[in-house]
Amino acid sequence: MNRVLLAWGLGSVLVGVLLRGKTPFRRSVAEQFIAWGAIDAALALFGMRQNQHNQERRALGEYTREEHDQQARRLEGILWINAGLNVLYLLAGAWLTRRERPARRGMGWGIILQALFLFFFDPINAMILRQKRHEQA
Repeated sequence: MNRVLLAWGLGSVLVGVLLRGKTPFRRSVAEQFIAWGAIDAALALFGMRQNQHNQERRALGEYTREEHDQQARRLEGILWINAGLNVLYLLAGAWLTRRERPARRGMGWGIILQALFLFFFDPINAMILRQKRHEQA
């Protein structure tokens, strides 16, 4: 999950840098890709570091099954909350695409494209976490 999010985040930043243009529309799309991509990459790196830390603790016998299950349930809940927020992001983006100013329309399309990825990513990963928890129970 973290590797996919990291790849998406870094790819989004790269696309944003390449998209930067002289028009307000392109600039706004690019800015959304850069901002959302940087946040996604940072979240993925944090998650990867947390996983590494948990593995180190598990090797030392300091990381319990109960703690693992609690973290998995918490992450699943966060992913479901984010899935709901993604609907709001998509609606906000759609609203912005109807504005007169090209910069606002570009911002809207940038939000829609980024939120669309997360609209699928978050619930899919929440369901995967739930399935893994039930298989291990």
